[in-house]
Amino acid sequence: MKYIKIRGLLAVFIVITLVMANPLVAQAAAEELSIADAIAIAASKNPEVTSLKLQVDRTNILRDDAADAVTFFSTGQLIVNPEGQMLVNNYEQLTIQLKTLKKQLEAEERRVEKEVVSAYTAALIAANDMETTKLALAEIEQQKKLFDLAQGLGMVSTFDYNSLLSKTEQLEDSLKMQEKQYEASIATLRSLLNQASDWNPVLTSQPAITKYPRQSLATELTRAADQSVAMLAVQTARELEQIKIYWPSFEGKEAYMDQIDRHVTDLEYEKTKRDTYATVEQLYHGMDALEIQINLAQKQLEEKQRDLELKQLKYNLGIIPLRSMQPGAETLESAQNDVTEAELNLKSLQARLAANKANYAYLTGQTVYSKSDWQ
Repeated sequence: MKYIKIRGLLAVFIVITLVMANPLVAQAAAEELSIADAIAIAASKNPEVTSLKLQVDRTNILRDDAADAVTFFSTGQLIVNPEGQMLVNNYEQLTIQLKTLKKQLEAEERRVEKEVVSAYTAALIAANDMETTKLALAEIEQQKKLFDLAQGLGMVSTFDYNSLLSKTEQLEDSLKMQEKQYEASIATLRSLLNQASDWNPVLTSQPAITKYPRQSLATELTRAADQSVAMLAVQTARELEQIKIYWPSFEGKEAYMDQIDRHVTDLEYEKTKRDTYATVEQLYHGMDALEIQINLAQKQLEEKQRDLELKQLKYNLGIIPLRSMQPGAETLESAQNDVTEAELNLKSLQARLAANKANYAYLTGQTVYSKSDWQ
């Protein structure tokens, strides 16, 4: 029995030793999260989506009941009978409500997708910024080691050394800010996916989009007026006021009040349409500019890669060093970092285009998430 206890204690000691040697053993395996999985989870756990689905079912039943009630009256009775007018009015209102709820459900599903894409891409951009800053810090740390040695030999001035320390502090502060931005984006993802506060996913998807094909601006504006989520509420209010022209028929003061209500809803509709047009047009041109930036970033990356090949050849021939104490000197390490930074910059621009596309598609009633935009 004593031997068994000793073996048990030894096993515990081994486990503790392994955990101390590798802290990752003490943690659960990090959960990988693709953009597609994130959208699916968010949609399944969004209470508003579930509520709207139930409301659609309920209104559909009520509309069918109202339709059955209307069939009890002849066409002539529906026109002259006040009770028949009320039944038809109720049926028309329920029809509009059902159509509106279905649109609201579609809009909410698109909104969830848009919010997930926005948070996911924001986290990717922050991660890319962090990686760029870490590269600069690693390079400057190696340079600092050379400076420490050179300063003792009197080869580097105190001013240059202090400048290097100041640059290091600035980069460290930038890194802290970027880490907070990343944490904020992950916190948004946690909320959208209904996850616990200690949930830290590994984002596995990267945007592949470089262009977003669209129709002409005039066509896109027309689509926005018909499909925009911003237009949904004012369009519904306008339709509900329009049916009052026929059911029931008021006179005098009541008729005048109806005219005022219709005029107010018409004005609100026109105002919302103008605001929607302005937003869509701004996004439309913004994405045009972003596509040009991506094209330029691709060319810059190719240029940096060619430059790295040349620097690698020079380094192999002993013409340039791996790193240097002279700021701005031609080195292999700086060429390697330039390529990596160009790659990260391109990825961030693609992430911004994916986020802008999601927002634009949400506003214009189009497909928000497309598998082909990601890898």
